[in-house]
Amino acid sequence: MKCVVLGLGKSGIAAISFLEEKDYDVYVYDDNEFKLSEYGDRFNFIKKPEMPEGSSLLVISPGVSRTHPLYIDALEKEIDIAGELEVAARYIEHAKVVAVTGTNGKSTTVTLAYEILKASGYKVFLCGNIGVPVLSENFDEYDFLVIELSSFQLETLKSLKVDTAAVLNITPDHLDRYDSFEEYGAVKLSLFDLVKKDGRFVIPSDKSLIPGFDTDAEKDVKRFSWNEKSDVLYEKGFIKTSLGDVKIKGTTLDVPHNIENFMAAFLLTEPFIKDIECLNSAVASFSALPHRTTFVDEINGVRFVDDSKATNVGAVEKSLAGFAPDSVILILGGVDKGGSYMPLASLIKEKCRMILLIGDAAPIIKKELDGIVPIFECGYDMRLCVNKGYELAEKGNTVLLSPACSSYDMYPNYGARGNDFCEKVKELR
Repeated sequence: MKCVVLGLGKSGIAAISFLEEKDYDVYVYDDNEFKLSEYGDRFNFIKKPEMPEGSSLLVISPGVSRTHPLYIDALEKEIDIAGELEVAARYIEHAKVVAVTGTNGKSTTVTLAYEILKASGYKVFLCGNIGVPVLSENFDEYDFLVIELSSFQLETLKSLKVDTAAVLNITPDHLDRYDSFEEYGAVKLSLFDLVKKDGRFVIPSDKSLIPGFDTDAEKDVKRFSWNEKSDVLYEKGFIKTSLGDVKIKGTTLDVPHNIENFMAAFLLTEPFIKDIECLNSAVASFSALPHRTTFVDEINGVRFVDDSKATNVGAVEKSLAGFAPDSVILILGGVDKGGSYMPLASLIKEKCRMILLIGDAAPIIKKELDGIVPIFECGYDMRLCVNKGYELAEKGNTVLLSPACSSYDMYPNYGARGNDFCEKVKELR
């Protein structure tokens, strides 16, 4: 059997090792010359973006464009195209699967579901879009796979049999890849079709957060909300579950979006747990994930907060909502993803004293948001952003990196961008 792996990221390398063990003759293609020099002696590279004669499978990394010449060649030759996760799905036999997608909140929700199941005594593998390829482990040795799914991964996913799944929300994102918001939403909601007939599907109570979903759909559908009617309730600092009340007040989860993330995690795991202590344990062990409204430092009364993971407008809205009026110096910018920044206008007017723009998207953002608050352009200079933010801030203000864009104009990922922000704050101190 002959196949090609397109892209030498984490998932691509994991796929190569797995497929070689399955007796595939594996060829590799990558557009990145540094990858070619780094792995040139290790893998069998093809020089042209054309599927070799006799190939039966093309495995693509999640971020590969559907306009890539090798993708198009495989499509025209009617060759099977799969992501790393789809390859894994074809071999999962014993492990139960908990899957989560959505525009925002995925990583927190899967981490909480992982902690709940682990505290219940199960052997659990946390994997997927959170940064760990499914193929990097002997996955069928686990009781549960808790998988974070991006829309890119869902595009080629059709063999996964899911026991419980959640779509947390669908707001405009990745519109540089999809023809419309409706297409992006349809890809997210395709997770519903992967849920087993006796499985559970978890969604928000607010129907506007999952446009296009058939609310009369079959299967066991459960809903969550911190302030609306739902299948799990929040009252006075406690989440009221079927196993009892879980105290949230005073913990790192005590904000509306994390309350809902915990509710979703509970509904995902409820069929498999029997003891409220596993819920209390998950709350106690949870700490905010890196680059998600993470406090960095306070210098002479000016706070610095890293929310580099906010790569879309919806995530920035959630972040800004938690700040006091007229208290934020907001850093926006990076690679534009095709949506509008105007949904931020009212929150920026209420919460922000100034916007600092960085990266490729600066002219686009300035055109849309100009005149709401003062705007200062910082080119491609994170140090200038940090220093200018500190210079313009007053005591009690926050310099917030919450970019609403991806990072690829300046950094390999949002984590590297957040780390650079933290480093520049450290230099400022």
